[in-house]
Amino acid sequence: MEIAHPGDWELAIACGLEEPGRCTFVDRRYQRLEVVWRPLKHLPDMNLMLSKYRKKAADSEDFLDVVRNLPEPWRAVLRRAGKGRMVNAGAFFRQERLLAEVTIIWPERREAGLERGILSAAPPAGPPRR
Repeated sequence: MEIAHPGDWELAIACGLEEPGRCTFVDRRYQRLEVVWRPLKHLPDMNLMLSKYRKKAADSEDFLDVVRNLPEPWRAVLRRAGKGRMVNAGAFFRQERLLAEVTIIWPERREAGLERGILSAAPPAGPPRR
């Protein structure tokens, strides 16, 4: 899976061969981006997934809004995270049959353009063939 990110965000964790796969990126002070992916045999209900993100955030009074204007097939919610913001996004890539979940943490100012850039990265190539 290709992941676009700012140059000062460094890869801290990479687990790509197990299921699920996972990458975490950090800057000098914070974890900024986590991507988790796994193959699925069945089509997920992305609207249900989004409503679960929303309910979890609402239950903790952290829910702010549904994130709009994202590249397809991404869906996301915006939450409070301390003094900053957190975006929880999910997408199912049909051709690859891969579910991806992304968490982007904004400790200060949120950058919606950068969010779209991260989520616009090339779709995954699918799980490695064994």
